[in-house]
Amino acid sequence: MPYTIGDRKIRVSLDLTEEDQDLLLQNSQIFKYCLNNAVLKYLINLKTIVHLYSDVLTVYSTLLKKIPQYDDITTMANECKNNILQLENDFNDIFGKDTMDESTYNNMSGATNGSSTSTNFRQIELQSYEHNIRPSVNLILHSTLHTFEFVNKTLHCIEVFFTSFSNLKKLLVPYLKQQTSSIIRSLRSADELFQVSLIVDNIPYSFEPSVWRQLLEIERVTSSIERESVTLRTAFCTFEASLEEVSLQGALEIAQEETCGEGQIGPRFQSGNAVALLFFKI
Repeated sequence: MPYTIGDRKIRVSLDLTEEDQDLLLQNSQIFKYCLNNAVLKYLINLKTIVHLYSDVLTVYSTLLKKIPQYDDITTMANECKNNILQLENDFNDIFGKDTMDESTYNNMSGATNGSSTSTNFRQIELQSYEHNIRPSVNLILHSTLHTFEFVNKTLHCIEVFFTSFSNLKKLLVPYLKQQTSSIIRSLRSADELFQVSLIVDNIPYSFEPSVWRQLLEIERVTSSIERESVTLRTAFCTFEASLEEVSLQGALEIAQEETCGEGQIGPRFQSGNAVALLFFKI
């Protein structure tokens, strides 16, 4: 990735001219600025993913509660919903409830709502990466990864259950299970990146090859975090629209089949001798 200093764009390499090396070393704070901002974008995109999945699990959990005699899957979905809602609350404590992209975050007032970590992410460019940012992000990622592994298992069970009933099958978000697995892989990749210790807080003014190899490592980690951030953003944009479309389409199709009372519908689902009624608000 190129670093812009004034009217110059410089890519870190071991064969830079002495002039370019000197310019980068004189402005070495740019490495921490770019790295910390990449972390900020990543965390905000991760927050949007958590928000999306909290909606999904809330819908699925509510639907399953309307179907009697399937306590195992209902309990599992409800526990998963509670876990991801708690995770969403943690993100809201850090960034604020209404922060869904970097622009809204930057435009928010300086007042904070409290934080579950030791880092004030509103001044992330000024924070020590090694002492504040990296330890805090590690805590966030470990919690998120643990939650999404449970989400992945729960969605698999819900998908198997819903596909057994034609009406419920209409409410499945296409490819959500596959995308969830992709998100987990992205989280694991990010987790590995934040295990790497970097000299970004105190870059020595030196032309030694060892220093420049470490600068290359900083650039690699920064670029990789940006790549994982794009992965999360793409997943959110893809499934936010499809979630609304599938939920509305499924509700309308079910409503056309059977109406029972004001604003409620009750299609029947048969499994052996068991008959369950699903009441879905529209």
